[in-house]
Amino acid sequence: MPDDKYMEITDSDNNITKYRILECYTLRETGKKYIIYTDDSHNENNELNVYAAIYNPNGDGNLEKIESKQEWDIVKNQIKEFNLRRK
Repeated sequence: MPDDKYMEITDSDNNITKYRILECYTLRETGKKYIIYTDDSHNENNELNVYAAIYNPNGDGNLEKIESKQEWDIVKNQIKEFNLRRK
């Protein structure tokens, strides 16, 4: 799991953005580990911008994109559950 509740991501232009880690978990359906994180910005509806990715806690620290629609649907439900627990 990423350290401390924060992580930094470097994009292809070498810009570094700091993100706050909201939750890390393993989905039973896929067996993969996921991370939910935010840059604490808000969208036009004043909702927190939240992102998700696949991560390997024993790997090189790179995040992988969630590719399949089915996998995204499962992750979106997890994000909704996370948001309900925060209220």
